[in-house]
Amino acid sequence: MEMMVVIANIGVLSAIAMQSMLATRAKVMDAAALKETHELGKVILNAFIDGVDVDLSHPEGGGAEIGAVDTGGAPRTPIFTLSNNLQAVIIGNSDWNGDGSGIGKCAATIWHPNGTKSYDLVIDEEIDETSFPTS
Repeated sequence: MEMMVVIANIGVLSAIAMQSMLATRAKVMDAAALKETHELGKVILNAFIDGVDVDLSHPEGGGAEIGAVDTGGAPRTPIFTLSNNLQAVIIGNSDWNGDGSGIGKCAATIWHPNGTKSYDLVIDEEIDETSFPTS
């Protein structure tokens, strides 16, 4: 009888510990997505400032490489590579108006499949707006 009580207590404590571990893991994944969103934003801003010809369009499940083609569709070296199984949906390029003016625009959402949050990034050279996630 005493052994059954001990085993039951171990089961309850294990369940509590497992829930805590999963919650902590999700927070770590969310932190990784937030950091990656900031890093991607810096890379995109630098590409726009330097006049790099890059198409940032990236569908969900589109792999880890970001900016692997120019605005004409020709292959180029990617400007960024997602890490840690992160996912992204990105719309934008370095010549949004298509007139050679070099006005870059980008909207991105980044998340981890095991996290609980997604993070949005907006960069618009035309109206001089940048929006990075804060938490």
